[in-house]
Amino acid sequence: MSDSAQQAAAASDLKQVTRATRLKELALKNLFLTCACVAVLAVILIFVFTFWKAIPVITDIGLGEFFGLTWAPTEGRYGILALLAGSGIVTVGSLAIGVPLAVGCAVFLTEIAGKRLAGIVSTAVDLLAGVPSVVYGFFGLVILRPLVAGLTGGLGFGALTVWLVLAIMIVPTITTLTMDALRSIPMGIREASFAMGATRWQTIYKVVLPAAKMGIVNAVVLGMGRAIGETMAVLMVVGNAPVIPGGIASPLSTITSQIALDMGYSSGLHRSALFGMGVVLFIISASLVGLVRAIAAPRPRTAPSSPAASTSTTPRRLPSTRRPRRSPQTTSRPSPAPSPRPARGAVLASSACSPRAPRAAATRTARTTSCSACSAPPAS
Repeated sequence: MSDSAQQAAAASDLKQVTRATRLKELALKNLFLTCACVAVLAVILIFVFTFWKAIPVITDIGLGEFFGLTWAPTEGRYGILALLAGSGIVTVGSLAIGVPLAVGCAVFLTEIAGKRLAGIVSTAVDLLAGVPSVVYGFFGLVILRPLVAGLTGGLGFGALTVWLVLAIMIVPTITTLTMDALRSIPMGIREASFAMGATRWQTIYKVVLPAAKMGIVNAVVLGMGRAIGETMAVLMVVGNAPVIPGGIASPLSTITSQIALDMGYSSGLHRSALFGMGVVLFIISASLVGLVRAIAAPRPRTAPSSPAASTSTTPRRLPSTRRPRRSPQTTSRPSPAPSPRPARGAVLASSACSPRAPRAAATRTARTTSCSACSAPPAS
C-alpha cells in the first residue's frame, strides 16, 4: 500500500469534532471563567461593603483618635492601638512557639521517619487542621488556663495561654506547606551531600533546609495570617481587656476578639469603629498575601549592560603550568664534529669498561683482551 493510501485511510479513521462537543467545551470554559470572576468579585464586594460602613471613622471619629490608645465606647473613645498591640503580641508569641514545632515535624516526616510512622504522624497533623476553633478554645479554657494560673499565680487568662493555643492551631498549616517545600528539593542534592561525607543531620541543616528556605518562609507567613485572623479560640482565653498588657499572664484583647465581643450590641459610631477594625484586618491580610507572592515570585536574571560588566563577571582563567612546546628548530642541537674511528681493539675495550654496554659483549671482550684504558685485569 502506498503512502498516500495509508494517509487517506488514517484520515478516514479520524472523527470530526461535532457541534455538540464544541458547545460543551465552550460552556465549561464560561463556567470556569464565571467561578474565577465570582471569587474576585466577592473579595471586591467585601472590601467595598466594609469600607463603606467604616466611612464615619474618617469623617466623624478621625484617624488620629481612631489609632489612639484608649478603647472606651461608652465614653466615646475608639482608639484601637491597644488592640493592635494585643494582636501583634499574640501573633509573634504563637509563631515563636509554633514555627520550630511545625518545621521540626515536617523535617521528621520527610527526612527521618519511615513510611509507616510518617503515615501515622501525618494523619494526626491533618486531623489537627480539621478540629474546629471552638474546640481549641475549650481545650485552652479547661486544660491550659488552670496550668498557666498555677504557674503564674493569676487567673490564667492572658498572652501565654493564647500562645499555646494558637501554636497548636498553626502547626498543621506550617507543617503541610513546609513538607511540600522539602519534598520539592531534588534527591540528587542529598546524595551529593552524602557523597561528600556529610552525615544526615549535616545534610538536613546545611543543605536541605537552606535550599527550601523560600517555601518555609511562605509557610510561616501563611501561618501568621491564620494566627492574626483567629477569633473564637482567642476570645475564650485572652481575657478581653482592651489595654496594653503588663506581662504574659495579664489579660489583653485583640482586634478579632473585640469585634466578636462588641458586634452584638454596638450601634452608631461604635459599630462604625468595629467596621474600621475590619478594614484594618483586611489590609493586614492582603499585605501578608502580597508578601507571600513577592517572596515566591521568580526573580529574572539581569544580563550585563556593558562589555566591562560582562568581562568583570567572567571568571578569570588561571595561567597554565604546562611548559610551551618548542619547535624542532629551537630544540635542535649542533651536530658534533666527526671524530676519527678508533681501532677495533680499542672499541672492544671501551665497550667492556662502559656500564651501558651489554653484559655479553663485555664478557666476550674481557675474555679475549685486557683493558688498556683502565688497566684492569681480564675477567675470568
